[in-house]
Formats: sequence, structure tokens, C-alpha cells
Amino acid sequence: MIRTTCAARGSTWIGRGLVGVGAALGLLLGVTGPAAAGAWSTLSSATAASLTLAGSSATSGTATAAYDGTTDQTSGNPVTPVLAVDPTQPNVKAGVLVQQAKAFADGTAAACAGVVGAGGAVSIGPTGACTVTPGAGGVVVEVPGALRIRATAITARCTAGPNGARSAGASLVGASVYTLGVLGAETKLADLSATPTVNSSLDVLSLVRLGTNLQTTPANGAITSSALELTVLGPAVSLKLGLVDCGPTKPTPAVPVHGIPLAAGMLGVIGWAVFRNRERLLDGLTDGR
Repeated sequence: MIRTTCAARGSTWIGRGLVGVGAALGLLLGVTGPAAAGAWSTLSSATAASLTLAGSSATSGTATAAYDGTTDQTSGNPVTPVLAVDPTQPNVKAGVLVQQAKAFADGTAAACAGVVGAGGAVSIGPTGACTVTPGAGGVVVEVPGALRIRATAITARCTAGPNGARSAGASLVGASVYTLGVLGAETKLADLSATPTVNSSLDVLSLVRLGTNLQTTPANGAITSSALELTVLGPAVSLKLGLVDCGPTKPTPAVPVHGIPLAAGMLGVIGWAVFRNRERLLDGLTDGR
């Protein structure tokens, strides 16, 4: 009887133990794993200004944001960007460089960047919308000896989200193009659209090409945009303002180690079967004694 009682207790403890271990592993991997079911990973970046000259480049730095399904990481937010270049090259002569990027747990990525007046800023709200505060004094962008652009603010924005959702756009508030004559005298050439269509361009005196709201939409679901690009034809000099990149947004698996949840569940089933059939197991032990 002593052996029978010990066997019964042993089978009960084994059954209960296996049930407990299986349930614990299932809960641990299904609930507290690296990413919960339905989580998303996404990323975005924003660069206020970039100058490329003869193969080398200078930028205002880049603000980045990423969400991996459990945590978010950002850098360059907030920041006061500066583009330090030779003043004889295309440059921002007046205004404040601004840039911000964010990534949210719902899979939304957002970025906003460009140039605004003194005291101005950009901010991204909880839905990914970009708000531009234009500031005072306006913006002056110049290609020395060729043209000047005056504006209230020049910015680009983008968002990307789950299921391939993505959008981008540019805002050129109060922007006009002037050619420069002797001693820098201005002659107005054209007003630029405040909300330019995608991939718009304008050639100025066969010297400079202006591109506005230049976008790309890669197959991976991301989207990029730049508010304004000035390219000096010939020597390959390019000044880009308001570069933003959003996405792609991808679903994050609930459990990265695919075989373990099934094994944990099977362990629980086996433990339950042992527990429910402990009397049969006990009879087998006593018959073979």
C-alpha cells in the first residue's frame, strides 16, 4: 500500500506539474513575449537640409524614430539643425531649419522637416499630423549670382501605416522665385504653388532646376518626399530642403520562436491526460509490481 499511495501521489504530482508547466509556458510566450499579437514595427526620418557638391555632401543631421513592436527609439528630436556650407554655394540665407520624426505603437510613422521663419517650428501630433508654425521674418534660399527664393515656410511631411497606407506632401507658403541681376537686384520670375503637385519642376534661365514635392514610393510600402530641390545644371550642385522618409510598417510576430508555443501546449495536454488517467496508470504500476 505504501508503494501504491506513493505511485498515486507521484502520478498526480506529475500530471499537475506538466499541466502547470505547459500553461505557464503558454502564457509566458503568448502574453509576455517580445511582441504582442497584432503589434507593428515602423520607422521614419527627417532631414531639414542637404547640400551635395562634387560628390561630397553636408546635411543638417537627421531626426529618426523607430518602433519595434514593444519600444520606441528616437534621435535628433528635438534638435536645432544647422547646415554649415560655403556661402558661395546654394544655401539657406535666412530662416530656421526644423525637423522631427515619430513612430507610434499603432504602426503609424510620421516625419516633418524644412525651413521656417525665426521662432518657427514643426510638431507631430498623436495621429501623425504635422503642424507648421511659420515664425517671423520668412525664409530666403539663394543660388549666389543666379536666383533667390523668398517664402514664409518651406516644409515636407509624410506618414505611413499598416496595410500599405502612406501619404506625403509639400507646403511652400508664400514662395516666389527671383532672378538676380547686377549687385543682387531682384526680378520676380514666378510664384510657386503653395501645395505643389507630385514631382513638379521648373527650369530657371537654363541654369537652375527647381523641383517641388518630389516623391518616391518603394515597393516595400515606404514613402519619401522632399519639399524643394535646387539643382545647378552642369557642375552637379544640389540643395534639398525638407527631406522626409516614412515606413515601411510591418506586422510583428507575437512569438519569434515558432516551435515553442506548440510544444508548450502539447506539454499541457499530455499533463492533463496523465492527471485524468492516473488510476489506469496506477493499476498498471500495481499489476506489474
